[in-house]
Amino acid sequence: MNQTSELLFYFVCMESFRYTQACAGVPEEVFQMVLIKLIDTVAGVKDMAGCIDAMEEMFKLMKVGDYRMGGANGNSHGCMVMFPPSSPFPEMPVDGPDRRFMAMPAYLGGVFDMAGMKWYGSNCANKEKGLPRSILMLTLNDKDTGAPVAYMSANILSAYRTGAVPGVGYKHLSKPDSKVAAIIGPGVMSKTALAAIMAVRPGIETIKVKGRGKASLEKFIAPNQSDHKICQDI
Repeated sequence: MNQTSELLFYFVCMESFRYTQACAGVPEEVFQMVLIKLIDTVAGVKDMAGCIDAMEEMFKLMKVGDYRMGGANGNSHGCMVMFPPSSPFPEMPVDGPDRRFMAMPAYLGGVFDMAGMKWYGSNCANKEKGLPRSILMLTLNDKDTGAPVAYMSANILSAYRTGAVPGVGYKHLSKPDSKVAAIIGPGVMSKTALAAIMAVRPGIETIKVKGRGKASLEKFIAPNQSDHKICQDI
């Protein structure tokens, strides 16, 4: 699928979903989350093996210094916007659990040769609206002109990147014939960590899981139960 076809496909899907939303009275926030998941899937975000390869190449480029991040030293994690405990301005947000905005710009050389930025807003109160705590976006820009090359949601992208980073470790440090994997803390990030394990060690037969609560354990185990033998404790 070339770039023009992809854009046309996205447009057709968006318009189709928008029509369905209007007919069925689907809330706007639900529509947006469905559309985000569709675009993430079409864009290849869930290709864990490809994510691991990309992260491995990224580590090689960082080793030789072919990258730039924010700040004068070219190595700053990003710029965070936080809010005061109270404000005389009624429209201004006030401080709260995990409430912030953050911009994380960077340039990566090598085969990527691209500038970009991860931008997100975070607020624990999002859960009351059925939304993720953090809502992320990714922008990619041409390194010379600054023209935008891509602008897309980054929640699933960020989750798969998080899983792919240890995936590089699994690839090089675990035994090729490994049969057992262990997960400590069955949260969202562990789901993609497990996907990374299975991408590089498809012979895994048993997954041992340690968690603090029954609900989180069951939520983690359910989608994997049919494929693997899972023990709830180590």
